[in-house]
Amino acid sequence: MDTSKYKPLASLLDRESPVPLYYQLAQHLEAMISNGVLQPGELIPGDQKMGALLCLNTWTVRKAFARLVSRGLVERTRKTGTFVKGGGHVHSKTVGFFYFVEAEIQMLRRAEFIQRCLSAHNFDLKIVAYGEDYFQKVSLLEEFRRMGLTGAIVVPYLSQRCREALLEVERAGFPYVRLGRSFFSEVLRAPLVRGNDRRCLNSALKYLWAKGHRAIGLIHAYRGDEAEQEYTKFWARRRGKEKWRMSVEFSGLPEQWKALPGPQMIRGYLHQNPELTAVLVSPSAAAVEVLRQGPVMGRNIPRDLSVLCLGDWDGLEATAPPITAMRLSDREMGETAAGLLLKILSGQKELSGTVLIDWHLVERGSVAELKVKSKTEELVSSVSGGG
Repeated sequence: MDTSKYKPLASLLDRESPVPLYYQLAQHLEAMISNGVLQPGELIPGDQKMGALLCLNTWTVRKAFARLVSRGLVERTRKTGTFVKGGGHVHSKTVGFFYFVEAEIQMLRRAEFIQRCLSAHNFDLKIVAYGEDYFQKVSLLEEFRRMGLTGAIVVPYLSQRCREALLEVERAGFPYVRLGRSFFSEVLRAPLVRGNDRRCLNSALKYLWAKGHRAIGLIHAYRGDEAEQEYTKFWARRRGKEKWRMSVEFSGLPEQWKALPGPQMIRGYLHQNPELTAVLVSPSAAAVEVLRQGPVMGRNIPRDLSVLCLGDWDGLEATAPPITAMRLSDREMGETAAGLLLKILSGQKELSGTVLIDWHLVERGSVAELKVKSKTEELVSSVSGGG
């Protein structure tokens, strides 16, 4: 058996990436099958040999092979080993899933449900994680054609180049669905699957209000976003203060947050608003920063200040205390997007509009319940305080 063709995989596996090594290995092996590097009927090194070649444990290799088996690309038997199945492909049609690389972990979970939905209709899924300069380097429409895609699911990136690329795709009549981001909805017609952000904000506010909080702040991603709009409406009927609201102009990963003056922003916000008993935070990195800076500013969390993140991330479970958050179902997002695309590919080409998916609350340990004073208690308190 010639093992030389597998050795380059060792340098392609990114051990610092949040993407699991088994998934990376499965993707690379699938590409070798698709490109004809591995031929139908060819014997592939077993778990131990492949592990030794790539410095991986056998469990990781076994899990990668299990994924290829489930996709119908290889078959394994105890006696004969692992072989590439005849023809290399069992699907005749391929859908692309394009997303910004910084959301890798979450998007791979959604990709799993997209794949399951598509596989039931004999579609394959090709995953492409793109970077900030992707749309400057390639024509998205030409990439679709080069990859032989039948349709695509795209998570847009907020840039003029991405906007132009998607407009070109729509002018060409290529079937695709947008997922997760409402960017460019004023000009794009393709169906969009996204979270119901307005209801998310309202649900979070009502939850804190029911817990007794009457001074609730908001640290949100961008000026004028839906979180800010709904927050302003909520306090229009109550006694809120404009200074309770702060925009950080950020929606990236924790690693990027480090490049910003995040600690100073959060400390300044807490210093300016000592009366707050709770704060809603949109970027998860900023929520973690509130957790860090609260004690620095003399605020115990959650006793003195409750924190609720308006978007869940795996790292929020590992904080101390773990951060309560609003979460979107990856299954519902993935299956809804795949279902819409399948309808388009079946001939319903006039589909457009937005499908809103509801968020749900994941309670952890960063929200405290406050006792709400009755009107009589408030009156007695104000009288005694003024005496």
